[in-house]
Amino acid sequence: MRVTWAENIMDDRKREVYASMRARIWLRKTNPSLVTEGSIQEREEAERVKKGNGGELTVEEMVQALERGDEVCYFLSLHVRFS
Repeated sequence: MRVTWAENIMDDRKREVYASMRARIWLRKTNPSLVTEGSIQEREEAERVKKGNGGELTVEEMVQALERGDEVCYFLSLHVRFS
């Protein structure tokens, strides 16, 4: 299941949240001192990700970042009961 989620995040380049997540993971991999949420470097890399020119990441690197807690995905589930 983790690999499936990571693959979906890796494939979805249009959503800002996933592009930024990929950017931070790649920056941590290449130059950890540049990783600050909302930094100029993150925004620039996120734009490259959206255009398909972002730094190379593997699904395994995405899984590891999620498992370490470096990145977190929040999901909202809504259940409606009809009576």
